[in-house]
Amino acid sequence: MENELFNLLIKFILAALGIVGTYALTRLSSFLDAKKSTTVATEGAINYNRALEVGKGLYLLLEKEFSGITKAGLDKKSEMEKRLLEIFPQISAVELAAINKTVSDEIKEKIITPLLTPDVPKTLQESSEAIEPLKSTLV
Repeated sequence: MENELFNLLIKFILAALGIVGTYALTRLSSFLDAKKSTTVATEGAINYNRALEVGKGLYLLLEKEFSGITKAGLDKKSEMEKRLLEIFPQISAVELAAINKTVSDEIKEKIITPLLTPDVPKTLQESSEAIEPLKSTLV
């Protein structure tokens, strides 16, 4: 009788350890899957940011290469995509389109818009400050 109770207790302890072990392995597996997906997403973001920076440089380089050709926008775009794919073969078509749009928007915002926008005084104070030096030359 004592031997049967001891065997039953051992079976109970082993079953409990099996359940705890299974739970622990399941939690570990889900943690590792989450960590893997986070790492993949982080690496993808890092590659995208690198490709974006290279794309900015390529834009300026291609602008110089295509400076003599009129209406070469589509040629520049395809050449930029081709060169980016040579450097970063894992980039998708969606990411290429986003990089192209981001680069062109940034160039437009930082270079083209300031060139086309005249410096007009925004306030009356700025206007009068701009006129003062001109008054002295008229007298």
